[in-house]
Amino acid sequence: MEYLRTIRRIATSRKGLKLLKLKRSALIFEFFAVSKKVASLRSGLQAKLISGYEGIHNTEMFVGTLRLEYESMRIPLMHELTLRSKNIMGVKIPELSSGARGSHGQEYLLRGRPPDGPRRR
Repeated sequence: MEYLRTIRRIATSRKGLKLLKLKRSALIFEFFAVSKKVASLRSGLQAKLISGYEGIHNTEMFVGTLRLEYESMRIPLMHELTLRSKNIMGVKIPELSSGARGSHGQEYLLRGRPPDGPRRR
């Protein structure tokens, strides 16, 4: 009797270990996917920040500080961030996503571009 109970416990333990290994590999896969995405976004963000600061500097020289502040207050928020949780084998992982916000008919006086993204001239 005790032998059969021990055999069942060993079988259950093996199944549990197999599930834990599967869970670990799924979490590692998700971690590397997120880290690749972060690395690619970080390089693009650096270039956009440099371009943005140069544009602000040039605009400030051209129209002045007060006019720049006034016009910057007229620009609506362009993206709305939402935070959701994603479930990977019982582990909740936060997921951040952004959606466009604001109307496309509004005028953007500083750059002259629509809210859906930067355009090169």
